Amino acid sequence: MTGHLLPHVVQRHYNAYVYLALPLCAALAEPGGPDWFGGRFLQLHAYRLANRPDEVHLDLVDSFAYQDFLTVETVGADAARDLTDAAGFVGDQLAAGRRVILFTEDSTLAGHPYQRFREFLFVGCDGGRLTAIGFDARRRFTTAEFTAAQVDHAFRAGLRLQAESGGPVPVTAYAQLLGPRTDRPQPDRDLAAQLRDYADGTAPAGFDPRAGWWWFDRALDLAPDTAVRYGTDVYPLLAEQLTAHLDRDRPLDYPMFHLLAEHKRLVLDRLPALGPDPELLARYRALATEVDTLRMKILLSRERRQRLLTAADVDALLALGRRERDLLLTAVAAA
Repeated sequence: MTGHLLPHVVQRHYNAYVYLALPLCAALAEPGGPDWFGGRFLQLHAYRLANRPDEVHLDLVDSFAYQDFLTVETVGADAARDLTDAAGFVGDQLAAGRRVILFTEDSTLAGHPYQRFREFLFVGCDGGRLTAIGFDARRRFTTAEFTAAQVDHAFRAGLRLQAESGGPVPVTAYAQLLGPRTDRPQPDRDLAAQLRDYADGTAPAGFDPRAGWWWFDRALDLAPDTAVRYGTDVYPLLAEQLTAHLDRDRPLDYPMFHLLAEHKRLVLDRLPALGPDPELLARYRALATEVDTLRMKILLSRERRQRLLTAADVDALLALGRRERDLLLTAVAAA
């Protein structure tokens, strides 16, 4: 393989879910990427899964906004199964200026002993080695180098894993190709309006939570009448998850609370553009710290397999939602 290394950044803004964390590493390396990123990624939404109603999914409304900022192609399941040289395919795409998100069984690549279906973003190749971004065995979001043989093995193992065990929904695509776009959308700078909608729980016009999921049909998880909550209205759903953990010993979905903490940092990064007074910024920073403290408590509960949460944490989470709403509406009113 001829050597190629495409622009990329190992971004630290967001890594709750790989399906946005990886594309952001490409988008933020493009001209205008930081401005595009800084003008959005403020609205949250949450809903119950239709086929697993006890589970809640929390996400950013803009999780798939990169599909308008970059050129995007997918490699469907049938075409993926026909690939005999995954590493060579990745190298060809890199030579054409397209970064590759590739699903694998990542035990070989990440260096852990258990089988897991997980994607990596390939950004470079040189000779028989490929450079990728993803999570390693210590759950660090970082770059790594793999041999072509390792990539081929991991890709074929991923196909076998899906064929043997599958998942909640069928995988319809195994790779996504990300290229530069010349007609990039302008950054949305009306941060005040976005924050007001977030605080009030207002649904974005035209938003479809089923759109963007390129590797499976999200409609299988979302019934037509699924109730979707937005902005600070998501807090009661998250509180219900904590209550279910306390009352019925249901496992906690840690990534959801990781995302909640990351969202506070995203808001905190954008708030200064509204020119709020230092006291309000300090109060929001304190709120973000409280959310992160709760996140850490949930993480430790999972890692140690101990019940560290109490009913007081549920009440505190609901109170955080109310405080956040009031703080942001105050900031918007003063802008």
